[in-house]
Amino acid sequence: MTMRSRPYLHYAPVTGGVYFSGPRTQFVILGPKVLLTVADVCVPLLETGATEDELVAALGSERARPAVRRLTDELRARDLLLDTERFTAAAPDEETRERFGEALAHLEAFSDDPYAAFGALRAARVLLHGPCAAVLPAARGLARAGAGRLVLAPTDPQDAVATARRLGAKLLTEGVDGLDVSDVDAVIWCAEGPGVAEAAARLLGLRDGVPLVPVRLGPTALAGPVVTGGSGAHTADALAARAEDWAAARETGPAPRPGADALAGALAGQLVFEVLAGVGTAGGAHVVHGEDLSADMLRTAAGAAAPEPAPAPASAPAPAESGNAPVTDPALQGVVAPLSAPWTGLFELAEGGDLPQLPLALREAGLPGRKGAEVIGWARDQQGATVAVALEALRRLAVPEGGPAVGAAGITEDQWLLDGALRLLTERAAPSERPDPVRLLPGTEVVRRALAEEHGLPVVVRLLEIPGIGWPLARAVHAETGEVYGHGWGPTGEEAAHGCLGTVLAGRIAAGLRPGAEVAAVHTGALRTAGPEALARLRAEIAARAAAGLLPGEPVGTPLRSDPVLGTLPVFFGPVALSPVPSPVPPASPEAPAHAEEPAHAR
Repeated sequence: MTMRSRPYLHYAPVTGGVYFSGPRTQFVILGPKVLLTVADVCVPLLETGATEDELVAALGSERARPAVRRLTDELRARDLLLDTERFTAAAPDEETRERFGEALAHLEAFSDDPYAAFGALRAARVLLHGPCAAVLPAARGLARAGAGRLVLAPTDPQDAVATARRLGAKLLTEGVDGLDVSDVDAVIWCAEGPGVAEAAARLLGLRDGVPLVPVRLGPTALAGPVVTGGSGAHTADALAARAEDWAAARETGPAPRPGADALAGALAGQLVFEVLAGVGTAGGAHVVHGEDLSADMLRTAAGAAAPEPAPAPASAPAPAESGNAPVTDPALQGVVAPLSAPWTGLFELAEGGDLPQLPLALREAGLPGRKGAEVIGWARDQQGATVAVALEALRRLAVPEGGPAVGAAGITEDQWLLDGALRLLTERAAPSERPDPVRLLPGTEVVRRALAEEHGLPVVVRLLEIPGIGWPLARAVHAETGEVYGHGWGPTGEEAAHGCLGTVLAGRIAAGLRPGAEVAAVHTGALRTAGPEALARLRAEIAARAAAGLLPGEPVGTPLRSDPVLGTLPVFFGPVALSPVPSPVPPASPEAPAHAEEPAHAR
């Protein structure tokens, strides 16, 4: 059987073996130095096609067969060899390959049936609408890739006559009103202003499954994501609005036009090529931004399945012991990374290189679209501070406009609900019967000294409590005047004291280095380090006090788990309130009136 490698296969010697890279993967095959010789001989032959016997013969010895077989087996296992037996269409002739070589190479690299994909592209009818500055670059790119039936509907048709003639494209000079799109296979729709995708989908009435690539033109241009059959338009328009917010927050400046329009149109053409050939990634989009005309690839929830996120870690990793490398917090990759991704995320992590990292680690975040809404989170280390500021940013996004609820956030549902509950219960705490901590833990004492020596703030800690609730509340007050500066909850008085003093210190640092940036006055970071059993116990205690009428109620809320751009979110956040516990229904009288109504559920 003839074997042929996919394009873009590269290799290089490394210590102990040979490194290989392909369109979607990279790996190392460990072995003796002779393995490099095998690769030197076999890889060029595989580019044009060869059998195993031909590869062995090229190496000059039957003893090379095991090495050849190992190499080809490794390449096949990583999908770097074309499976020609699965092809449903013949390879194009030499003239076609010479004309569309780049497109064919791309399809051979990424498609399992590249020549059938190319045939679909050749037969597809693609409608392109908008100003020529964007439409013509898209049309030229599609024509170079092999799209054979282009229909141009530019808003300035007089500027498209020559290009349409050269590409063999149909030119519509009367617009698209009333256009029959029943045989259209894909659409590129370029326009300025909000709601481009929704307006196009509504106007055209495309049949289900026809891909539409919206292109929003302007100071920040956006191509994609692909909208299929009317679904996903909301995602595309929400992404365009969010990209504008990010551009404003980053102060990128307007992208120069018409160059930005041309680049956005060309990128839209690439998206259409990929979706028609079946080699694209669902939810892909491109943002064109900045005075230097940069383009970034984005990923959104459009067109992609929205599975429930993997279960979040119940608690943060324990601090590393002295001399050991810190354990990576899973929340960094699973929660913070997607929610802070440039252009698509809900918040932006700031560099904050001037923020001190001792005795506390501080991290700053901003909220694109809310100018001046910077927040600062803190923890014992940088990992914890990054997660803390992410949760603080989500709390700000969840703050309700009015009512008794508060914005809350947590990696798990328990953490989210308890975060809101503890913030609401802070005002109800009373002086505790426990003695106030006089001797603090070493790390906490360092924080207290920093407040006194660097900020001139003599602070003492007072313990408060909610009767029947095991977690104490620590309050930081001025040693002489009693002025209140901050609060912290924790499973122990020591942890609560560290939380309240850390909050005060972070607030003082922020006031000096980031005027206007907010630091939460109530610290609930201990919820992240407490285990699930401790959190379940705390919820049960709050529920018991609420059932006894000693608290307003249990924490309730509806988490904001879905986002039009990101899809299902890997975190819980939203307003939380203390809901009154329903009164028990009194038992029915054994001598109920004969005319009493039957219960609704029994009818």
